Amino acid sequence: MTSKMDVYAPCPCGSGKKVKFCCQAVLGEMDKVARLHETKQSAQALSVLERLAEKHPEAPIVFITRAQLLMEERRFDEAASTIRGFLKDNPDSSHGIGLLAYARFMDVGFQEAKPDIHRAFQICPQSSPDVIGSLASQIADDVFYSSSMSAREHLGLALRLTQDQEERQALFQELMRVDGSAEIPFPLRGVHSLEELDAPEGTEKDIKTATRLSALGCWEIAAKLFDKLNEKMPDNWALWKNIGLCRAWDANNSGAAEALRKASELAPSHEVAVECETIAQLLELSDVEGQMPVKAARYKLTSTSMTLSKLDDCDRAVRLPATKDQADANPKVVGRYLVLDFPAPPDDEEVRDDNVPTVQAEVSVFDLNTDDGAVGILSVIGSDGDARNEAMAVVEEDLKDLITNPEDDENHESDAPLYSESLVRSVLNELTQSQERKYYGTRLDLVQRREIAKQEGRDFVENKWCNTKLNRLGGKTPLEAANDPELKVKRAAALHVLESISDVAMLYSDGTELRKTLNIDEEAAYPVTEDTELNSLSVLESHRMPISELNDEQLGHIVHRALLIRHVPFAYKVLTEVSKRGVDRIQGIDTSMFQWTIAQVCRELGHHDEALKWLKEGRDEVEKGDNFEEKFQWAMREFQFRIENRSDPALPELIDHLWNFYGTKMPGIRDALEPALKELGIAIPGETASGLVLPDGSGAPAAAAAAPGEGDSKLWLPGQ
Repeated sequence: MTSKMDVYAPCPCGSGKKVKFCCQAVLGEMDKVARLHETKQSAQALSVLERLAEKHPEAPIVFITRAQLLMEERRFDEAASTIRGFLKDNPDSSHGIGLLAYARFMDVGFQEAKPDIHRAFQICPQSSPDVIGSLASQIADDVFYSSSMSAREHLGLALRLTQDQEERQALFQELMRVDGSAEIPFPLRGVHSLEELDAPEGTEKDIKTATRLSALGCWEIAAKLFDKLNEKMPDNWALWKNIGLCRAWDANNSGAAEALRKASELAPSHEVAVECETIAQLLELSDVEGQMPVKAARYKLTSTSMTLSKLDDCDRAVRLPATKDQADANPKVVGRYLVLDFPAPPDDEEVRDDNVPTVQAEVSVFDLNTDDGAVGILSVIGSDGDARNEAMAVVEEDLKDLITNPEDDENHESDAPLYSESLVRSVLNELTQSQERKYYGTRLDLVQRREIAKQEGRDFVENKWCNTKLNRLGGKTPLEAANDPELKVKRAAALHVLESISDVAMLYSDGTELRKTLNIDEEAAYPVTEDTELNSLSVLESHRMPISELNDEQLGHIVHRALLIRHVPFAYKVLTEVSKRGVDRIQGIDTSMFQWTIAQVCRELGHHDEALKWLKEGRDEVEKGDNFEEKFQWAMREFQFRIENRSDPALPELIDHLWNFYGTKMPGIRDALEPALKELGIAIPGETASGLVLPDGSGAPAAAAAAPGEGDSKLWLPGQ
């Protein structure tokens, strides 16, 4: 902004007028405001603006700038009042309307500010797209944990409106993160599209208006307009689905579930009914089913170094490997432990049912100086109950001389606990039996632990979950509901829900047999033609596609989507079809990356031998060339997999090759390998050694694969 602006340029206030006919008279003073702002003299800048507002009430730039400065100061209520006063004299200022919505949202939140937000969404997209795009992005961030579907749609709206290319790229990356987020059940991720409605006479205008309002992000208004159409379009499943989606996008989960259930009851096919019911169950799951809180108890410490020493000496606390460098972290984690229900047996003791400890809680020690003189914080995290309470008692007893006594605080009540407490997350009661963690230490490698996980996963699904009473099945267990024809759709949806909230347990269950046991019909394939818009399909619709019938172009599209959504069984199904046809036929897929990705998918499913087969193919292929970096990368990838099975006969030779061949050319490699080999109990190879012998009965999973007792490593996919 400058007083030397072209007087015929658009005025920076956003009025749409030329400078000469708008704010020219105050631009000189606004230069002064800008300089004060740049030098962080906000109070002086606001004082100048107050004087200008009295002298030039006709200049929009004064009020717009004052509101923006107040918002930077987080004085959102004052900013809203400033804009309201301005809008009384300038009711058509789209820039002012957009800023008012932004200030109101930041001041009172999404629900209370919604009338102002929807007004801005309807009026401002053309004149102030960046303001509205930024607002939509902020709303997405605000509602993410309460309504992921609403967050995704607001991100999509922000992406459509934002003009700045860097900001657009950031929004696109965030949208991809949401679609691949393991925190969100996979049926809720990705695209959900409004259904096209056959318009009876006299409804065309309302349908068109509701659809337009939905495209603008005014989903509450759109839902009400769709709902009004029920008078002329009774018992229309598509109308009820549209109402449900608009309510979900508006963060009204309970209202969305109600509408989607009606859509399910009226649906034209079993598959459509199950998808609507599945989304409905997921949207209200936390309200309908009971939950177990996972809590963190935080203690203040007088010494972190002495705390670590005490915990290292505690026979029920097991120290976990250090995480990646946290030099810039604040607070910085200096130690992580598992508290067990009894001391871990020696590493050479055979594993039996009665000598495997259970993890009661996780402990983290942080370096953090506080105002009251504490130099660290200790956090104990676990499911609320006897196990966590016992772990806390162990910590309090061992660290009684190091925990800051709250009685030193003059405001402390004498019977108050030694810790502060907060909710970390909640776990559905139906999943609590699958959350128990066993600690095997170095007695089992990762392949052995994965085999146990398979057995436990099958046992949980087939014996425990199937006999758990579920409110969404009318209080019946899945087995009790198996022969109830009225619960046919609900029990199919309940199985989808289980798969999406506990996919690790479901990885190892026989889905076909489970469906037979629960009397659930196989879902019909989703019909796909060359004209099918694959981008418009929901995740569950994509999963029903006949993969083998897709043409190569469609298969390539579905590969990228499967890897984005990260549903492992579906990714395996799609990648297996690619391998049958040949990677070269599918455009946009690199052979080397395909081999690495399918190897990881196989590993996640527990197909260890198949994973090694793909690794061998990838490594054999690069060995034909002369790219040193690629050869090393594939050798390290193979190391990551083979290290999971310490009895793997190929492991000694591979370690020897990495140490003696790559180690001589890349000295840093030895520095990286040595800690892992020591943790595994494997002797460091000599530079001239012809081979390597693993110590009898020793070794453990690599730290890179999984921390002891922490379970399997996470799936890596392109873009992660």
